[in-house]
Amino acid sequence: MGRVFAFTDLHGRKDVFDKVIDFLNPDDKIYNLGDTCDRGPHGIPALAEMIADPRFINLMGNHDSFIIEAMPAIWERSTLNSTGQLWVNGNGGAPTLNELFGYTIDDQKYLVEQISKFPKEVKYLNKNNQMIIMEHAGYTPFDIPHRSHDPLWDREHFYDDWGSNTDQAKNTFLVHGHTPVQYLEFHYGYNGQDTSKRTAKEYKLKMAYENITWMPHIIRYCDGHKFDLDMGCVSSGITALLDLDTFDEYYISSEGLENIIKNER
Repeated sequence: MGRVFAFTDLHGRKDVFDKVIDFLNPDDKIYNLGDTCDRGPHGIPALAEMIADPRFINLMGNHDSFIIEAMPAIWERSTLNSTGQLWVNGNGGAPTLNELFGYTIDDQKYLVEQISKFPKEVKYLNKNNQMIIMEHAGYTPFDIPHRSHDPLWDREHFYDDWGSNTDQAKNTFLVHGHTPVQYLEFHYGYNGQDTSKRTAKEYKLKMAYENITWMPHIIRYCDGHKFDLDMGCVSSGITALLDLDTFDEYYISSEGLENIIKNER
């Protein structure tokens, strides 16, 4: 087997996805942590390609769940239910819905059926015998094991400590998306990678996107055990691939490979 990567939250940027395909080798594997669709204009073709490509293991994201919850009501009544209204009017679902209307009903149902099979969590034991837990939103498996969490929406875990020094905990890592690194960096106060800061600064989300000198990057936090991979791709035009064996970082735009950051740990 070749390289093993994770990436997430393309949100319709098929132009970036096409460069990811160019970057991959035939024997690579890549975990897609969800939210391929919505906000941007071409999520459904990218998602359909990932479903058909055996190199991809697709996970459920909150925007994926909107599709499978809203579409049956549209088929039955040709109208949006409350979930559909929230999806289209509040979460950028209009471009995806319009794309789906370009498919036959049978093809729509096939795509929704495939999306409904996406798992909410997967694990990968890497070449260094490290356990990599992946889900869309993230959580802290060792700090508060009794606390329930929503794998598609949770943001309560950002200030957690990893909470354990056992050998198992030391060799376990959590990789997620859902929250753009711009938001994690500016709103929650994680300034740079590998920081242990826990106090949020008084920044607004829009400042992250308006600060054009700030390039999105993978944020490694929570004592180095968590990785946020969401680059805000729909706005930044950048996606990040994390090598799950080496933790090397690859940044890809619509122009192709932009940068490689080698793991020095």
